[in-house]
Amino acid sequence: GSSGVIIVTTKGGKEGRMNVDYNGDFIVESPYRFQPVLDAAQWRQLSSEIGLGQDYGASTNWFEEITRTAKSQVHNLAVSGGSKSTTYRVSLNYRDIEGISLKTGSQTINTRMNLTHKALNDRLTLTANIGASYKKAQYGQDDAFKFATIYNPTAPVRSDDPSYDIYGGFFELVQFDYKNPVAILEQNINDGTDKRINIAARAAYEIVDNLIFDMSYSIQTESYLRGSYNSKKSFWGGMDRNGNAERRLDDNFNQLFESTLRWTGDLSNANIEAVGGYSYQEFSYEGFNARGGNFITDQFTYNNLGAAQEFPAGLGSVGSYKNENKIIAFFGRVNFNWNSTYFLSASGRYEGSSRFGQNNKWGFFPGISGGVELANYINSSSITNMKLRASYGVTGNNLPESLLSIERYGPGSNFFYNGGYVPGYGPVSNPNPDLRWEKKAEFNIGVDYSVLNDKIFGSLEYYSRETNDLLQLFNVPTPPNLYDRTWTNVGSLRNTGLELLLNWQAVKSPTFSYVTTLTFTDYLKNDIVSLSDSTKGFEYGIRDIANMGSPGQNNTPTIRVQEGWPIGQMWGLVYEGVSPTGDWVHKDLNNDGQIDNLDRTVIGNGLPKVELGWGNNFSYKRWDANVFFRGIFGHDLINSNAAFYAVPNVIVTYNPQEAALDMKNANGTYLNTSDGKFSSLHVEKASYFKLDNLSIGYNFDMGNSKAFRKIRLYGTANNLFVITQYSGSDPEVRYGDKENNNDVLAPGIDRRNTWFLARSFSLGVSLGF
Repeated sequence: GSSGVIIVTTKGGKEGRMNVDYNGDFIVESPYRFQPVLDAAQWRQLSSEIGLGQDYGASTNWFEEITRTAKSQVHNLAVSGGSKSTTYRVSLNYRDIEGISLKTGSQTINTRMNLTHKALNDRLTLTANIGASYKKAQYGQDDAFKFATIYNPTAPVRSDDPSYDIYGGFFELVQFDYKNPVAILEQNINDGTDKRINIAARAAYEIVDNLIFDMSYSIQTESYLRGSYNSKKSFWGGMDRNGNAERRLDDNFNQLFESTLRWTGDLSNANIEAVGGYSYQEFSYEGFNARGGNFITDQFTYNNLGAAQEFPAGLGSVGSYKNENKIIAFFGRVNFNWNSTYFLSASGRYEGSSRFGQNNKWGFFPGISGGVELANYINSSSITNMKLRASYGVTGNNLPESLLSIERYGPGSNFFYNGGYVPGYGPVSNPNPDLRWEKKAEFNIGVDYSVLNDKIFGSLEYYSRETNDLLQLFNVPTPPNLYDRTWTNVGSLRNTGLELLLNWQAVKSPTFSYVTTLTFTDYLKNDIVSLSDSTKGFEYGIRDIANMGSPGQNNTPTIRVQEGWPIGQMWGLVYEGVSPTGDWVHKDLNNDGQIDNLDRTVIGNGLPKVELGWGNNFSYKRWDANVFFRGIFGHDLINSNAAFYAVPNVIVTYNPQEAALDMKNANGTYLNTSDGKFSSLHVEKASYFKLDNLSIGYNFDMGNSKAFRKIRLYGTANNLFVITQYSGSDPEVRYGDKENNNDVLAPGIDRRNTWFLARSFSLGVSLGF
């Protein structure tokens, strides 16, 4: 059908002797592509040329100060075996991961046991899976990278000047939104522990031959405990409150019950498989947090919130929440195979979610597919498979949160009443009893092929996907509405594309083989069909969204959304250069003699046109290697860091990007404003081609060894290089705007919190006993 079903099968034991397997990896990871900011020498050159900025005498690479070459280790130990009726597998995993950023890392222990037992003449199969994990982590502070990108490279990390003792000896500048990156990491704590338990049990009974009834039940519990503390001397976070601490606990519970009845049968030359079932899933989320400040010492950190003197003064804060939702489904599927030549499958799923409106909690999602094996009619020894197939399916998308379909009230501002301040409550959502599933319908037609004695095989497929009843948070007038936004189903999107999979067994001999795999996707069209519904009074019109923000940008929107247009159209002024007087020069598209919003136009698109994957597998005697390349082409990125900081005059406060050195005209006159004014200058071609993964391994000949069943040594490298014209740190496609709930209507925005790319190398050993 459309999205299909993902089935995860964990490893199990096998009948026979007990096997013991060990895998160990040592990993080294380091950053290799940062934001292109000025170093101290470049900063001083620019400062002297434009006469702005203050030199503090040091030469500091702030990215190097807050990062390191991270060293990690991973160990896996598994024991498996069993008898004819019972098999088992028990595994233990330990991960000690050091983060690239200082004050980050994690230590994790995972355990899992899988047990399978057959009884009643093998008609009854019982399986049980139990898994548990414990993770202790140090999360660091994202703001350290934010300020490393803009902090003056001539400023020192620390100072012996007694005036800086109030900051713990760290050099700080009292300016707006400007903090020492190293101090942020060294003076503040951000820790947490995660606990997960997964338990699953399944019973399958073959009532008569080929008729199987099964039931399964699973639960998953997750607990996330967080603790943070900002030091009394931290200019970034604790000084203004004389130290402050927070504790937060989030508990999630998920249970799933499923039951199916499966039948397979043969009728003459035909084979039929039918499945029907029921599914019930329940989710529960709850938690609480407390935050307070004004401590007499930093020694308590977050472990003694009662010592925060803000609570007796009524200044501390506490909060808690709980919400639940359920999903229930009835489903069925029938597969028909005639003589391994004609294939037909039909399915249906009737599914309900408690999150939707009272009138539309249920949705029906059908699917049908068919195929014919043309190779059975082609008299050619070189063609072993040529299957023509087509399918159509519908899937549903749920709401992101519970209670969005009803009228709700939440806390707002406090107001003075009867001698004290009391919390005020006001509307936070409008009711919509008709809120329903968002539906994605997809049509596919393709061919699977295998030719030349299976030397070349793969598939070619065309797809057309349309998403209807889009779930949108729509702006509405008040009054008549109590709240200015309403969740509703309105609009549709359509995209089409071609996908190619090609495998070629180029060389196959007793000592050497080479297989290359190519995956190719051509995104033909991505269109906004509609975003309005006049019958409901929802008129989207033309909207400019995804504001660039401040400073210097005046909240300029970057994306234009319009019905009938492609998704991701970047909208702005066309940059032409720097004037003789150092001013911006933008194109006057309507020739009215002034530059304003009427001169904005399409200046790029955030979605790619082509995606490519190229895998290469080699084996030579006992050696093997895999080399995988990946490329995405045709997309643009809005370089937010350049839009804000590739301006020479920001050197007064911030460290400019390297592109600021080129912001001058042919006579050498620099741009004379600190306003970044978003335009086509900040939209860059971001196509890239990278070596994603390289691995090499060697399998030792065990001969008649009684101690080892196998010994394998291997090495792996990730992100070895990337070829791109994009000047930012990461040319990867941004499929949604992460500052706006990953809005899919605003792709292609590289926000300022993208800091670096990482490269890793690992050495490992795999032992079998």
